[in-house]
Amino acid sequence: MVLSFPPDVFARLEPEIYLQRHVENGIRPSGARGFDDFRTVKAQLGNIKNTIGSALVRAGESTVVCGITAGVTETIDGGGVYPNVEIIRGSTRSGPPTEEEMILSQQCYDLLTEVFKDKQALFDIPELEDEKRVVLNATVQVLSRTGPCFDLVWSAITLALKNTVLPKLSVDIDTKAVSYDKDEPGLVFSDKYNFDQYSSSFGIVEVPSQESSVLLADIDGDTEEACIKSRMSVASNGDGTLNRFSLTVADSTASAGHKGISVSKKDIQSALQLARQRSAQLSNQF
Repeated sequence: MVLSFPPDVFARLEPEIYLQRHVENGIRPSGARGFDDFRTVKAQLGNIKNTIGSALVRAGESTVVCGITAGVTETIDGGGVYPNVEIIRGSTRSGPPTEEEMILSQQCYDLLTEVFKDKQALFDIPELEDEKRVVLNATVQVLSRTGPCFDLVWSAITLALKNTVLPKLSVDIDTKAVSYDKDEPGLVFSDKYNFDQYSSSFGIVEVPSQESSVLLADIDGDTEEACIKSRMSVASNGDGTLNRFSLTVADSTASAGHKGISVSKKDIQSALQLARQRSAQLSNQF
């Protein structure tokens, strides 16, 4: 007796085999994109109330929204952009942040800290430059997702900052209190610093039958997210400047003696080239 299963059942029972069979035949499980193709990114900018900058970003079935608000800190080196990522699950939310939310927030914070480490002057309050600085809070909500969401979260932060208008601050010299008039025109943040950076992620899929591996751009869908553990992430500016590269290599399933999936120089070069092309395309688009 031979048992057969519909594709969706097979994908749940044996996701790794399901993925490998597709890749061996030159297609992805969704069948919608090629190995080098990214989902199309669409965005609406500046439409969220009670923020000084915002972006709603979509890619496929994933949607992320980011709102920027401003505050003042008395920590001398505390000026900067501080992200907080929340993944919406259901209509109500209670309890502390999940591990995934904390990891996403930390990844964004680390990258933002690196970007602005030599640019503290952007957050100066001229009359109080040695006492107080402006902080920008980036509140990010992942409304829906069909795979890893760092790239889209980072795009939402980038695009929200690009249309952020900093409030015009007033300082009481006697009390050193800081206030602002919301009706006074402010300064467009991108006029002070053109924050134009995008992230692109890639998965590396082992194909034992071909004794090789395949590079997949923009991991998406349950099967790809669950099975692809070896990944590359590239952050670059619209002009092609590389800002960050990370590589995580998982254990190989091909043989007990193979300690990790083989990542070729060609795979790395392809990822860097595709990431730069995508950053340039998104920079021109937005």
